[in-house]
Amino acid sequence: PVKEKFSDLISWSNHKNETIQHFSGTATYKKEFVITDDLLQPDKSLELDLGSVAVIAEVYINGKEVVTLWKAPFRINISDFVTKGNNTLEIKVTNLWTNKLIGDESFPLDYERKGNKIKSLPDWLLNPTERPTERSTFASWKHWNKGDTLLTSGLLGPVKLNINNVIKIQ
Repeated sequence: PVKEKFSDLISWSNHKNETIQHFSGTATYKKEFVITDDLLQPDKSLELDLGSVAVIAEVYINGKEVVTLWKAPFRINISDFVTKGNNTLEIKVTNLWTNKLIGDESFPLDYERKGNKIKSLPDWLLNPTERPTERSTFASWKHWNKGDTLLTSGLLGPVKLNINNVIKIQ
């Protein structure tokens, strides 16, 4: 696994490292934060707002799963998950396969295509052997080309903790 410290929330496709630009899968963001006693009062509600996410975010606080968010708005009430003092926020973001498929188009083809579709299953797949190239994807249809525009991916933010006053309506 690649570990990378992001000083700013940017799309993985805009990162200087090509491995991160062409990454498809799940990456974990981790941040420590402090909650003071005055925020844990019954008249307060704490809402985590992830801003923009591409594509799916699994939210964990202090090791407990809170929610999986798959569409905007990427917000959730976290009042029941935080404690006074230090808390740990983990956000697991999963993107689409597209960027990896685009990246793999820069490596030599290790199976035959007929037009955009696969001609036949490669020997390395039929008789499980080591793959002869650095490709890691295998699709029966070629949807993308080397140099195609990469999709926006990752936690883009801004990530905020919204503190709301709770008012009872009678």
